[in-house]
Amino acid sequence: MIRVLHHMADAPKALEQVRNCLQPNGVFILEYANKLNLKAIARYWLGKQAWNPFTLEPVEFVKLNFDFHPKAIRQWLAELGFAVRRTLTLSHFRVRALKRTLPTGILVFFDSLLQWTGAFIQMAPSVFVKAQLTKQGIVPQVERENVLSYFKCPNCGHHPLEDRESHLECSRCKKRWGVAEGIYDFRELLAS
Repeated sequence: MIRVLHHMADAPKALEQVRNCLQPNGVFILEYANKLNLKAIARYWLGKQAWNPFTLEPVEFVKLNFDFHPKAIRQWLAELGFAVRRTLTLSHFRVRALKRTLPTGILVFFDSLLQWTGAFIQMAPSVFVKAQLTKQGIVPQVERENVLSYFKCPNCGHHPLEDRESHLECSRCKKRWGVAEGIYDFRELLAS
């Protein structure tokens, strides 16, 4: 499973990067937080939430954590050459009162019964999409000996990035990303 959208400020670009890594007819499973869920709609109608769950733009509810509208996700996937093969919804009963009063097994049972409704309507907090690449992706040719050869600039697509020990830098657009204890962090750009 590739869970990319929850922490990506530019979701279409993240999906494009997934497409570029897949072979023709490649399949990936995408899970995203749904802004068009019943709890968000109720909060919006009651005036307890400023952002509108019906608009297509993502909402950043916590820094670098986004909720997405299902229609926007489908549009982005289609524009990139993906066909949605299956959609499931879950976490239908993400309500504190229900969790306190009903046994977990019962909630899981009913949640599993409702997963299939995702093919028709997506109003649960979490959505899973099985997408298949129907158009040719761009599979990069990389040198397997060098782990840095697997990365390209998330901003401009240049390859490879330059290792500066404390960060990676793109020689084309000069954008920089942090490296901490051997972990490459592409979620946020470093200040120039």
